[in-house]
Amino acid sequence: MIFFIGIMFSTSLIFFALMLNGTIERMTTGYLEEVDYEYEAYLDPTQPPPALQGGDEKFLSYPFAAFNNEVVALQVLGPDSRLYKLFDGTRTDITDSLDTGVIISVRLQIKEEIEIGDTLHVEINNEEVEFLVQGVVDEYISDRIYMDQETLSRLLTENRSPDLYNGIYALEMPSSESYQSVLSKRGIIQQSESLQSYSRLMFNVMIAGSLIIASSIMFVLTSFTVEKNYYTISLLKVMGYSRREVNAMILNSYFAYALVSFLLSIPIALFVIRRMLFIFAQDYGIVLPLEFEPVFGLIALLLLIFIYFLSTYLSRRKIERISLQEVLKTYGQ
Repeated sequence: MIFFIGIMFSTSLIFFALMLNGTIERMTTGYLEEVDYEYEAYLDPTQPPPALQGGDEKFLSYPFAAFNNEVVALQVLGPDSRLYKLFDGTRTDITDSLDTGVIISVRLQIKEEIEIGDTLHVEINNEEVEFLVQGVVDEYISDRIYMDQETLSRLLTENRSPDLYNGIYALEMPSSESYQSVLSKRGIIQQSESLQSYSRLMFNVMIAGSLIIASSIMFVLTSFTVEKNYYTISLLKVMGYSRREVNAMILNSYFAYALVSFLLSIPIALFVIRRMLFIFAQDYGIVLPLEFEPVFGLIALLLLIFIYFLSTYLSRRKIERISLQEVLKTYGQ
């Protein structure tokens, strides 16, 4: 049982370390790589809006809505939006779902346990409005709700305007004189990447730490196996078995058990990791976009095999140090 628990804990740590790869990018700039615009510009509310250039698309951003006593951002995309598409976790374009309801970010879905088909009660301008969830966009940057332009425009203008907007997406850089602020997508990504180097270092330390702990567990398990079978090893040596035969009987016999334990621990390890992520999201508001890929199972298996045989090599040396004189002395007593 102890051996199985050790294998399961090692598997969980290895999976967690592998799933951490790319987390920083998904949490910060991952979705920006999916959209096609190059610039986003925000209108100056004190000036009349400038004329749109060819290819520019309007958007409306409202960051002061409330859902479940938490602040959420509302984002409106113009009809037939081409520069900003919404994609779910399978990279399927779900932008058209805005015609029949709203689309929420996966970050908001995880934190609030929202499912497609649920009804949201969102407070906008001190008025509670119901929205039907029709999709989940694969975005971890913020708690965000996407909706059609007319709905939010009429809510914010007390039904006076169906096409309110406060910014544009553009392929060419808009004039900074015509807009209050102009943001470059590439600039945001580059700035974020410069800050991510420190975060990557932290995550690399966590990955290395997970592998070291997993290796230590395997070494302790094999060492425990030697200690547990000390008298058996002694008896085999008295009976005249060679060093290789003793190793095969004591250590190699545990290899098949280790493989079976690994296969049984995979669903348990994934459940433990997902449960941990759920607790982080619910209790602390931290959403880690960890992704599991089938190849991780093969990598974890190869790592465990390597760690196992490295540990058994060290344990074999411990077996060799059990001298025949010590064995006879032990049994003589």
